[in-house]
Order: sequence, then C-alpha cells, then structure tokens
Amino acid sequence: MPCAHLLFRTAAAPAIAVPPTPSACARAKPQSTWPRRLLLLTALAGSFSVMDVAQAINKCEIDGKTIYSENPCAQGKNSTISAPASVPESERKSAEARAKQDKRQLAQIEKQKAKEEQAQARAAKQAALEQKRAKAKEDRCKLAQQRQRWSEQDAQSANPRQQTQAQKRAQRAREKAQLICAQ
Repeated sequence: MPCAHLLFRTAAAPAIAVPPTPSACARAKPQSTWPRRLLLLTALAGSFSVMDVAQAINKCEIDGKTIYSENPCAQGKNSTISAPASVPESERKSAEARAKQDKRQLAQIEKQKAKEEQAQARAAKQAALEQKRAKAKEDRCKLAQQRQRWSEQDAQSANPRQQTQAQKRAQRAREKAQLICAQ
C-alpha cells in the first residue's frame, strides 16, 4: 500500500510535504487533520490554475524593514516581484491526478483503520468475556471448597451412628471441589 503522505509541487512552492520512508508509512496512523489538509492543498492547486492575470507584489524597504504589499511604496526603496501568470496545464492535471489518488489512499487508510478498530473491539469483548468466565469459575470453586469444609466439620462433629454417612458426604464434597477447581 502506498504511503498516505503526499508530495505536492507547485510553481509557488517547490515542495509542500516530504513523504517519509516506507517503513514509517506502515506505522503511521492517519491524523484527524489530514482530510482538511488534503482539501486545502487541492483548493490551493486549483486556485493556481484559475489565476488569469499576473499580480505584481511590491517589496518595500523602509528603515531597514522589508514589507510586501500590492501597492507601490510611498517612501523607501521599491522593487516589484511578479507572480506567475498561471500554472501550466500539465502541472495542473498532474496535481488533480495526485489529489484523486490521495483521496483513494485516504479512503483505503480509513477503511483499514475501521477494520483494525473493529478487531480491537472484538478482542476486548472476548477478553472481558474470558475474564468473566474465569471469575465465575473461581467463585464456583470457592463455594465448593466451602461446602467441603462444612461437610468435613459435620463429619467430625457427627455422632457415631451418623459418622460413616457424614464421612461419605465429606468425601463426595472433596471430590466435587477437586473437579470444579481443576477445570
């Protein structure tokens, strides 16, 4: 899967973003501001293509400070910087193609992220269910061990006629506790 980071080139700015290495792309998670950045860069690329008239920008140096303005300088040193008339058609088309490709990649990344979040939610639900089952098993074991102790106490305090029967009940309670706790 290609990296989600973009490399936009325009006449005004040679490079706006630099893509990281492929291994960093695999670890990178899409940021919440990414769709807004993509929209902004697409709009910016589109605005260069609709500029019909080159606008002059005046660079004024007044008291050692540089000021940029659309109007000529009232005082101080004046120089004019011309903006490009328009972005070449081939560059505009390539920017549009990159924007489309980036939209597809963004949709792909968001879809993958949604799948990963669903898998994490399922894993968390499964872990909670297993924890609940373990707690229930522990509770059943404690209850069986308590019944075993009670039956052993009853066998010790039983009169001689009932002693044999009480010992059998204690033995069964012990076996039942071993079965429940061993699972």
